[in-house]
Amino acid sequence: MTFSKSWFSYLTRAFALSLCAALLLNFVSCSDSSTSQEPKVVTSTYTVKHLLQNLADDEYTEDEEAAEQKTGTYGTQTAAVAKTYEGFTAQTFAQKTIQADGQTFVEIKYDRNTYTLSYSSEYGDKPQPRTVKYGYILTAEDLPALSEANYSFNGWLLDGASIEAGYPVKKDITLTALWDEIIATYTVKHLLQNLADNSYTEDEEAAEPKSGKSGTQTAAAAKTYEGFTVKPIEQETIKADGSTVIEIYYDRKTYTVSYSSTYGEPPASKPVKYGYVLETEDIPDLSETNYSFKGWFADGISIAEGYIVKKDITLTAQWRSQTGFILTLMTGTDITITADGNTFTATPSVAGTYTYAWYINEVQQSSTTNTFTLDTTGMAPGYYTLVVTAVSDSIQSTSSYQITILGE
Repeated sequence: MTFSKSWFSYLTRAFALSLCAALLLNFVSCSDSSTSQEPKVVTSTYTVKHLLQNLADDEYTEDEEAAEQKTGTYGTQTAAVAKTYEGFTAQTFAQKTIQADGQTFVEIKYDRNTYTLSYSSEYGDKPQPRTVKYGYILTAEDLPALSEANYSFNGWLLDGASIEAGYPVKKDITLTALWDEIIATYTVKHLLQNLADNSYTEDEEAAEPKSGKSGTQTAAAAKTYEGFTVKPIEQETIKADGSTVIEIYYDRKTYTVSYSSTYGEPPASKPVKYGYVLETEDIPDLSETNYSFKGWFADGISIAEGYIVKKDITLTAQWRSQTGFILTLMTGTDITITADGNTFTATPSVAGTYTYAWYINEVQQSSTTNTFTLDTTGMAPGYYTLVVTAVSDSIQSTSSYQITILGE
């Protein structure tokens, strides 16, 4: 093949230009076969990308709006600079050599700062502190409801303000539990000792509903009941469910029934409970020769069956002294009555065999003979009618007398 001189000159020039371009990096002066040039500085673009750590995982997502297009000299180092992101810390990164094709990329990664989520609570089983990333969103599980006997849980506070799920964490935070004391009701019952036995019966009308802080002690107080003494009160811890019941017991006071008598044999003193009702056996009749028992008295008042004991009491026997009696004929002269002590003897005016009948105040007595004994010891002073009849065949005689019992 034959090349002309001009064609050969063209090839030589093209080769020289290519060689010159290759040596530009080292500032080599290039010239063609006929001309020399000054060294040239070649600039190129590069890109700085900013990638933020994800919240859900450890991957990174580019902040595309923050991407920066920069320029620099081909072959030199980039001059990328980290940005400032709240809650993020830039990782250490390396600059790169600027390429001539504009495809140089510098990636700066930013890690999320970590913060401590802590809990404070006077009561209950609070969660343990844990570490979360910047921007972490509190969930319901991060705000658990706590429980404590005698207290009501009312949520979590942050810096004195209520906090709920959805709050983003941007610093170390301590959540404080809010508690309210529970005001609970309780009942105070009053039970009085029975008269008949040692058991107790509630005074239902006196039951008292009260209230107090759950977990504290009750403040039950005794009432005043005449004739009763309160037993020691056992206070209890107030339960939140209102089931607390305080029972206060009252024992009947014990009093003494005593006896006093100048004559006869009075009963022995005896202890009785408040409200005891005297029975017949508690006020027996006494007897004494030449005296008539009038009954039992206390504080000048006659005491009878049914009297209610409400204090110590002394029963005093009262007596009437007896000084005899006077027998006076009232009607009839057919039968003469003579007295020997307390024995009366009837003598009809006509001799014979008689059946006798004796009457005191129209009450027939048991004797059917001519003698009748009347015990005037127990009779109250006053006037009594004595009638005697004597019957024999067709003969009937009757006489009546007045008996005057003497004494006080």
